[in-house]
Amino acid sequence: MEIYALEYTLKPIQRLNRLGAKPRQGVLLLNEAGGLCDYFPWEEFGDQGLDQLLTSIKEGNTPSFVLENFKIDISNLPEISFLNHALFSADKNHPCVKIKFFNDFKRLERDMLSAKGKIRLDFNQGLSKKVIFDWLDGLGKNLLERIDFIEDPYLNHQEVFNRVPLAFDFNPIPVNQKVKVKVFKPCREVINLENAERVIYTNNMGHGLNQLISYGYLAENPQAYEDYHGIIMPKLYDNQIEFFKAQGDRFTIEKDRVKKFLKEIEVMPWKKLI
Repeated sequence: MEIYALEYTLKPIQRLNRLGAKPRQGVLLLNEAGGLCDYFPWEEFGDQGLDQLLTSIKEGNTPSFVLENFKIDISNLPEISFLNHALFSADKNHPCVKIKFFNDFKRLERDMLSAKGKIRLDFNQGLSKKVIFDWLDGLGKNLLERIDFIEDPYLNHQEVFNRVPLAFDFNPIPVNQKVKVKVFKPCREVINLENAERVIYTNNMGHGLNQLISYGYLAENPQAYEDYHGIIMPKLYDNQIEFFKAQGDRFTIEKDRVKKFLKEIEVMPWKKLI
């Protein structure tokens, strides 16, 4: 299999998470059949580094998630409508908001009180088990009942807080355990859908292609259509590519934009890896 690479840099216009807003690098991958993949690593949370990934591919050890992504036909994606949560900073009145923790519990609780719909919290592995559980134990019932799930509260967490589902993103699902929520990012992993009661399809804040691939995986799972996903990003970068349009409270793909994107990448300076 021939594989080509196109590296890129994204410069955030706002904080992405508790790590801040520094520029980050990613890479688009292309095989000879036209299959595509985007890799936008978060090494701080356990992802393989960009150079490591490219070296592995050159040595013939292409990760399984890359090979699976190549099977998604970006030029012929199904047309479905889906629900997408909003970041609190973009729309606090949305029916489902995701609030990221910026190392300030008072700010977090203010944001939670201001949100109108159900709440998803993301701590990016930033706390200790004791700190997160002590905070949850002291949280009022009215707020606790509005939490849909809490994502990666601390490193390698287990599902031990029964009142609120703890979702697994970068933290791996424990062996021989079925969890309530898995935040699935197809551009960094392969999962067994049977290991989670709910699967939230999410891009990992990389290239716009990341959203298309995540959408392609969601399209294959009709049971997840009525949940809120994290496929669409708010405005995080300059020159951000948009592939979806709102129709009421749902979103649909814009096929013309996808065709334009595929034409544009045909003439980009790809470098052969293998």
